[in-house]
Amino acid sequence: MSIDPISNLIVMIKNGYRRNSQKIYVPFSKEKERILKIIVKEKYLKNIKLIEKNKQKLILIRLFYQNDCPAITEIKRISKPGQRIYAKPSQFRPTLALTKRGKDLGTTIISTSKGMMTTKEAKKKNIGGELILKVY
Repeated sequence: MSIDPISNLIVMIKNGYRRNSQKIYVPFSKEKERILKIIVKEKYLKNIKLIEKNKQKLILIRLFYQNDCPAITEIKRISKPGQRIYAKPSQFRPTLALTKRGKDLGTTIISTSKGMMTTKEAKKKNIGGELILKVY
C-alpha cells in the first residue's frame, strides 16, 4: 500500500468490484468518510457505516451493482501528494461527457474552504479548490 490514504481507498474500491464483493472494510479517516459520503449521495455506492473492529476504527462500504455490473466504471485520483491540482469554478469541466440534455455523466469531488463537495455544488457556490478525484 502507498502512503496516500485516498489512493489506497480508490485501490480498495476497485479491488472490491473486481472480486465482486458486496462489502469492503477500509481504515477510518475523516477525509475518507467525507469523500465516501459524497460518492454514496451520488449513488455510486450503497452506503457506508462506521464500525470498530479489534479496537480499530473502520469504514464498512457496501458496493452498489446495477444488473450485476459495478456502478463505478472508473474512479481516478486527480490531485496527488506530489502534484496538487487546483481549479476555479470557471475551469471546471465535465467529468466524462455531457448527455443531450447537458447533464454530466460523472462526478468530480473537490476540497474547498467550505468542505468537500462535487464540482457542481462548488460551481453553484462559486468557489474553487483542490480537485480530489473523479468517479463515473
